[in-house]
Parts: sequence; C-alpha cells; structure tokens
Amino acid sequence: MRDSYSKLHVAHGGIEIIVIGPLEILALAVWTFLVGYATWYFTSAKSNAPLSPAEVELLWKIHKQDKKCRARKKREIKRGSKIIGFECGCGYKHVQKRPVVAGKPSFLNSK
Repeated sequence: MRDSYSKLHVAHGGIEIIVIGPLEILALAVWTFLVGYATWYFTSAKSNAPLSPAEVELLWKIHKQDKKCRARKKREIKRGSKIIGFECGCGYKHVQKRPVVAGKPSFLNSK
C-alpha cells in the first residue's frame, strides 16, 4: 500500500514509468485552466475608453469617407458623463476600447 505523496515506480522493459494519482491529475488540470484563463484575460479583455468630442467628429468623418456614407447625423454613445463612441445615421457603431492591461509591467519599465 502506498501513501498519497509517494510515486509508484514500475520498471517495464528497462523503462521506468511514474504513475501519478487522481489528486495530482486534478491539480495539474486546475493549474492549466488558471494559466489559460489568465492568458486570455490579459490579452483579450477590454474596457471602454473615453473620447473627446473632437475625436468623435474626426472618427465620424473618417467613417463617412471610407464607407462613402451619406448620413448627416450621428449620435454620441455615453457611459455616465463620458463619450465612449458614436452611432452613425447609417447604423454604423464605433465604441472605443482598450486592453485592461496595456504595456509592460511597471517593474520592467524602471530600467
């Protein structure tokens, strides 16, 4: 009988096979999931970024030129008191987003 902390070494044709228990497999699966989730979060998660009225106007003009849009009105999209984007009369929506984590960690910038 073996305790839960020891590994069972089985010699098979000169090759040593290490057998691990179900708790170790579960721990490995949990750590793999956490690393995958953290990687996704830091690379994909985004938050809204505020825009100035001049930036909204410029982005709308760029949209009109690129898409040959003939709409004459736009509506600002707000969260609280901040402008985060606009909706054109043609139905196009632009919402400014930025990554939750942007740039290198601060301890790497100290050099």
